[in-house]
Amino acid sequence: MVQAEHAVESAAGAAKGGFNPGERIIEHLANKLGIRPGQTTSDGRFTLSTVECVASCGSAPVVLINDTYHERVSPEQLDALLETLA
Repeated sequence: MVQAEHAVESAAGAAKGGFNPGERIIEHLANKLGIRPGQTTSDGRFTLSTVECVASCGSAPVVLINDTYHERVSPEQLDALLETLA
């Protein structure tokens, strides 16, 4: 997989009890960036990846952008974060 300028990751594994708020975030990211997990945007700016666990279930949903944790992130907050990187 080609690594873009900005690595965007979210947990795909289910948290305790089978609940996974990261699924909604992953879908939002895929729609926003126009790519699926494992792909890189055509401009080379973003690579979207899923990981099984980010060891932060208590503050889910969590997105890692360039190895920085963004906890309890909403789709709106995520959009603002991505705008600062575009």
